[in-house]
Amino acid sequence: MKINKAKKNKKMLRVIVVILTFVLLGTCYYAYQANSESLSWFGSDSSTRANPSTDASESATDLREPSTEQVQAGEDTKSNSVKNSSDDSSPPESGAIKLTATVIVNNGVLRIQTNIDKITNAGTCTLIMTKGDNVKHFPPVGTQALSDYSTCKGFSVNTSSLSSGQWNINIRFKDSLVEGMATITTNIEK
Repeated sequence: MKINKAKKNKKMLRVIVVILTFVLLGTCYYAYQANSESLSWFGSDSSTRANPSTDASESATDLREPSTEQVQAGEDTKSNSVKNSSDDSSPPESGAIKLTATVIVNNGVLRIQTNIDKITNAGTCTLIMTKGDNVKHFPPVGTQALSDYSTCKGFSVNTSSLSSGQWNINIRFKDSLVEGMATITTNIEK
């Protein structure tokens, strides 16, 4: 009786080499895919990743010098924000709460940002704009609580619906316990 031990050892060696080759190739493929992040099962979702085929202006910050129009828009926004702020530092009356507002006019839209000195999601904000006998009432909006204060959920008014000149803006916040009011003026130029 003859035992072919050498042939069994050669077959076993070939099987081990083939298995190790596949493991090595799989590891290399995994490392390549993980570095290129092309598969979502490597820890990132392909829907949130920037598509390398998209235009660079969509996926990267433009670091070129701003155009004169961009500089002017920034300066207008800053000057409107500073001169239209209603930071009245007098203490509020009993049952009243401090409310400040800022007006920003940009690209034909007047935006009113508010700061309510209370953290709450309850309550409503109302906006009334007046210029002489012309009075515009806007629908009330809710409030949104932030980390240190609350804000009205937003007032955006197209300047095309307003005549040129100085407008008085009255914003009122009211909830079940307190209320506050801010009055500011802005100039609409067309």
